[in-house]
Amino acid sequence: MGDKYFKIVGSTNVLQGSTTGFTQASQDASASQMFDPSIGSFATMPCATSQYCKYFPTEGVVKLVSVPMGDNAQFKVQFNGTDYQIFCKGYNNGTTPLTIAGASLFDVVSA
Repeated sequence: MGDKYFKIVGSTNVLQGSTTGFTQASQDASASQMFDPSIGSFATMPCATSQYCKYFPTEGVVKLVSVPMGDNAQFKVQFNGTDYQIFCKGYNNGTTPLTIAGASLFDVVSA
């Protein structure tokens, strides 16, 4: 699919990843804002920083890691008819959308 931004619905901000968690930030050309999501099926989700997204259930946050392993590193992005939601296979077996940096609805925008 190529690099995409996750723009927060109702905001001009996008998700920005780091090894300590995700935040909302103004969109720029930062590699930490660009992801290659899997639409409709579970897969690893690379970031343009050469790291991957991983959900940490004990903290309830998504962080960037070097080695994606297990169900907590399997994500899918799904269109709900209006917006996109992000699911993790390791969170409620992938049946409940994640809230990341306070947001759960996104627009997927080309980088």
